[in-house]
Amino acid sequence: MTSAEARTEVPRHLFFELENLAVQGREIMFEALKDTLETKGVELTVERYVRHGLYPLPEFAIPEILKAAGEKADHTKRLEEQVRAQVRERIEGAELNPELVNVLDAAAELDVQPVTLSAFPPDVAGSWMQKLGLEERGVRLFAFEEVRPDFPQVKTWLTIVREEGIPARACMALTTSSRACKAALTTDMTAVAAPDRFTVFQDFSGARFVLENLSDMKPRELLESTLPARTF
Repeated sequence: MTSAEARTEVPRHLFFELENLAVQGREIMFEALKDTLETKGVELTVERYVRHGLYPLPEFAIPEILKAAGEKADHTKRLEEQVRAQVRERIEGAELNPELVNVLDAAAELDVQPVTLSAFPPDVAGSWMQKLGLEERGVRLFAFEEVRPDFPQVKTWLTIVREEGIPARACMALTTSSRACKAALTTDMTAVAAPDRFTVFQDFSGARFVLENLSDMKPRELLESTLPARTF
């Protein structure tokens, strides 16, 4: 059997973060935290948020922000619930990122399967998927009942790859933080970084591209320059 005959066609996948790419999730989280903590007399600046609040869920961010402000970090459940409610409402009312729409259109043309992941529970993330029109675009969702403060970590990406039944090297991860980027790279995926104003100064070493905006590259060019051939 020749090497060409031994090759098998493998479906290619595009992974992206639901909260941080489909919408401006960190901006929404920042505003929700800022508004809620202000009622307790705690000012949340951008600098304090970047240093102490860049976590996937409010229950991880609030204690760290309070401690940094010299406040007690116990009995924060009500604050966490208020922030969660605000984040949920604001994302439900948000518009789908038009730059991501262009990438998803190109993925459909190239027969690349889009998959998104969320730190929020399946019922919440599923509602966002529906309201943002991602379900009708054929985007698959991986949401988790429990996540760690360092979500998404290597285990997160590996879980998705295994459940999809594909090799990691057939996947491209569109990430917005160094944590997500480095975890994806560790699994042998190719990563592209599209940081926001809160993560733009992070280290994205190893990423194939670091884009100020997704529109900095033509969507089809981005995918074709990043994803492998169909066969291995």
